[in-house]
Amino acid sequence: MRKTTIAMAVSAALISAPAWAGIAGSPHDLSVRLGTGQVCLPCHAPHAGLNASTGPVWNHALSKATFTQSGAPLKLTGDSVLCMGCHDGVTAVGDFNVANASVRISPDVANLAIQKLPGANPANDLGTDLSGIHAVSALYPTARASMKPITALGPLRLQDGKVECTTCHDPHNSLHGKFLRMSNAGSAMCLTCHNT
Repeated sequence: MRKTTIAMAVSAALISAPAWAGIAGSPHDLSVRLGTGQVCLPCHAPHAGLNASTGPVWNHALSKATFTQSGAPLKLTGDSVLCMGCHDGVTAVGDFNVANASVRISPDVANLAIQKLPGANPANDLGTDLSGIHAVSALYPTARASMKPITALGPLRLQDGKVECTTCHDPHNSLHGKFLRMSNAGSAMCLTCHNT
């Protein structure tokens, strides 16, 4: 039994290490700014997550805001729902479940929206009018001649056939800057989907 427990603990550490390593020191590392000392906790909790049924052991509050894009109401789906829990400029970044009583969120920042955090980039506050960003929660337009086939998307990924925030962004890896899934030098990422 003890060998099985140790093997499971080592496996979990190896599996989670790449995700943790990609976040540590990045703008998604809220451990210092929230004063928790925990890199994963603001988004994930293996047990007792605040919204565990919504995403991968999801632990952060979901946005209650109403979103629009290009003047029309927008119902967020997939991972975009999770991303906007911080990037809506309304929901407190510190609004997550802390199951371990020894972990405390710094009271100075617990109720701040993302743009108010110390050292925050105001551009990370997308707000609730998403007209200024790429379409999200939208079906990939396979019938358009200006778009490449789904089989050509390389590292970009759709969710249920839809473009979501995580189609282009990997929240656990900022290797290419701005958490992009690949380099966009020469518009390379854009041209993965778009012909022109």
